Amino acid sequence: MRAVLRWFFISVVAILAILFLLNYLGVRFPWAPKRGEFSVTFIDVGQGDSALIMTESTAVAVDVGPSLNAETTADRIFALAEKLDCIVVTHPHEDHMGALSEVLATVPTERVVMNADASDASYFTRALDVIEKSGIPVAEGKAGEKLEIGDITLEFLAPIRYTDDKNTNSIVLRASAHGVTVLITGDASVAEEEDILGNYEDIRADVLKVGHHGSSDSTSAEFLAAVSPSIAVISCGEGNSYGHPHNSTLTRLRDAGADVYRTDLNGSVTVYVENGELRVRTSE
Repeated sequence: MRAVLRWFFISVVAILAILFLLNYLGVRFPWAPKRGEFSVTFIDVGQGDSALIMTESTAVAVDVGPSLNAETTADRIFALAEKLDCIVVTHPHEDHMGALSEVLATVPTERVVMNADASDASYFTRALDVIEKSGIPVAEGKAGEKLEIGDITLEFLAPIRYTDDKNTNSIVLRASAHGVTVLITGDASVAEEEDILGNYEDIRADVLKVGHHGSSDSTSAEFLAAVSPSIAVISCGEGNSYGHPHNSTLTRLRDAGADVYRTDLNGSVTVYVENGELRVRTSE
C-alpha cells in the first residue's frame, strides 16, 4: 500500500511539473480562459492601478497595484494571462507597484520596464531582489521610444523631463493592437500632460486610463480634447480618503463625451473587441 501511495505521489508531482513547464513556455490548454483579439482589463486593486492588455498571443501588465491586495492581484493576473511578456511600472509608488514582487513570483514574466526614479521603500527593494534572483531583464521606458512586444506596440510618451514629483515623472504609455489604442497615464499631472501636448501631434486613443485616480490635478480639458477617448476608466478604491475621483474631473470627462467607468463602483473593468466593436464588461 505504501509503495502504491508513493508512486501515486511521484506521478502527481511529475504531472504538475510538466504542466508548469508547458505553462511557462506559453502552451495554452483547452480549459484556459479564452483570449480574444484584444482586451484591456483594469483590475480592481482598491486604491491603486493595475491594467492588463491582452491579445491572443501577448500579455502586457501596466502597474500591479498595492501590496495590500498583492496575492489577489497576482492570482487574478495569472488566471487571465498565465504568462506576461512585459510588466511596465509607471512610477515607484506603492499603490502602483507594491504587489510587484508577488506578481513576479507568481506569474512568469519576460521583462520589466520602469522609469528612472527609484525608492528606498521595502516594496521597491523586494521587487528588485526578485528581479535580480530571477534574471528578468529590466529596461528604462524613455519618451519617444517604441517597443514592439508580440502584436502589441508600446509607445512611451513620457516622462519627457524629470522633476521632484514622482507623479509628474510617470511613464505615459500608448498601447496599440488590432486597431485599438489605449492611453495609460499613471499619476501624470497637468504639468506632464502639457509636456506631452507640446511634444506630440497625435495622442488620440480609444480608451483612457484617467490620470492619478481621477484627481483634480490631472486630466485637463485640453488633454482630453487631444486624446478624445470614447471610454475612460478611473482606478480608485471605494471610500478612499483622497476624495478620488474629483467632481471636476468627472465633469470634464462627461463634457468630453467619454463613457466613464470606475473600479470603486464597477469593480474590474474590461474593454474588449467583439464583432469589430469596442464593448465593456464589469465585475459588478
